[in-house]
Amino acid sequence: MRAIFVAVLAAACASPSVDGALPTDGLPVDQAGPPLVLQIPDLYAGDVATFRVSGVVPLDRVYLAVAPGTASPGFCPPILQGACVTLDSPVLVGVAQADATGTATIAATVPVGALGQVVWFQAASVGHGGVVVSSRTLREVYDATCPQVIADFVAEADDVRACVLDTDCGQVLTGTSCGCTRDWVARVGADTTDFYRLLSQAGSCGYGLASTCDCPSTSGFLCDAGTCTWNYVP
Repeated sequence: MRAIFVAVLAAACASPSVDGALPTDGLPVDQAGPPLVLQIPDLYAGDVATFRVSGVVPLDRVYLAVAPGTASPGFCPPILQGACVTLDSPVLVGVAQADATGTATIAATVPVGALGQVVWFQAASVGHGGVVVSSRTLREVYDATCPQVIADFVAEADDVRACVLDTDCGQVLTGTSCGCTRDWVARVGADTTDFYRLLSQAGSCGYGLASTCDCPSTSGFLCDAGTCTWNYVP
């Protein structure tokens, strides 16, 4: 199923009603069922995103809602037929029937106007005693150009760090780590203008560089498998 995020739940959730549903912690363990697992891809404004929900009772329906924030348990709009969500003014993304393995997929177009927003998602399955037992998941909506920006950055990083000999290396790419001798290393004389431009753009797309925040001792630089790096001293 493919859908566009539409505000069909906001009015229904304005006046919460329990409709016989209970919070998860109010159900016996044998009624609560296993937790739903909601997998959300990277979200890009204007693109189609495919959401995957597992742990659903086989062949039961699962609902996916989105909202700008969380709320107290007990929002049980009639459209969810007794299922409840813990989101503030949720919007229905889509509805799907789980297959025989208890897995459902919902495809939806991310609105262009959602660019830059950070939103909550939550799955609801009536088959789980009329309550939501999945974890809420937070995601940011990025620009549709981000996949290409990140690919360009990775290619540029590989280029400026490429080497043949240890003596090729020696230009520290300052700001690429939180540890002084964990910064990446480039070739001596490599033009890093595009590297830093793309690094900034990739950061705006949620791309981050991971490192430990320490400063181990080094003795010059190495060309390790064709990539410049530090020569760390044991």
